[in-house]
Amino acid sequence: MEHLLIHLPYEAKTGGPVQYRWMYPFERCMHSLEKKVRNKSCVEGSIAEAYIIQEISNFCSLYFGKDVQTK
Repeated sequence: MEHLLIHLPYEAKTGGPVQYRWMYPFERCMHSLEKKVRNKSCVEGSIAEAYIIQEISNFCSLYFGKDVQTK
């Protein structure tokens, strides 16, 4: 525990605020993409495909009118 007291201030100085080096948002995004995997033999390609489909659907939904329902 003494070793921790020496290194914590150094980590706070060099790393800056915690939110800039926190991995939780990225892990949460990857978890949602990993749930969409269909092809278990090619996981990376399936994750990339799911991300592209999500981005395209979000981008296209911006151009629909208010009367069109989107998810």
